[in-house]
Amino acid sequence: MPQEQTRTPQNISALFPLSGHLEDVEVIAEIAKVMIDDPNLGLAVSPIDEDEQVLLDRFRLLLDKPQETTREQWAALKEESLLLAGSAISDCVSFLCSGLRTPAVAEATLRSAANALIKANQHKAKRQTQQFFRRLIKGYIRNPE
Repeated sequence: MPQEQTRTPQNISALFPLSGHLEDVEVIAEIAKVMIDDPNLGLAVSPIDEDEQVLLDRFRLLLDKPQETTREQWAALKEESLLLAGSAISDCVSFLCSGLRTPAVAEATLRSAANALIKANQHKAKRQTQQFFRRLIKGYIRNPE
């Protein structure tokens, strides 16, 4: 009796072809690049620490060749993202990696990545507003000397 092959995202498409417009690693990679590098709202313009910057740099390298990137490489980057738990930037990268690793779930992962991007930009707006107010108020408080 022949042994049935395990169904994976790589071989299941022969049985169930991808059907959504977003279920394409090239499309997901293009969306991810814009989410990172948009000059106003991208992840790269959010205040980030060194570990987040390294994560984004590694992600960019994989995004340059999404068709050649293996599931193991996407999984390794997701694990690296997990080391930065609590970071909206790492959450966004992790969600996008999920879509790139398994394109059939693209819509769900893009929705989750969008929510993480919104959260990252909310943090950015809060910090910018704090800095603005602190600069503003310094001009009105007399130096007690």
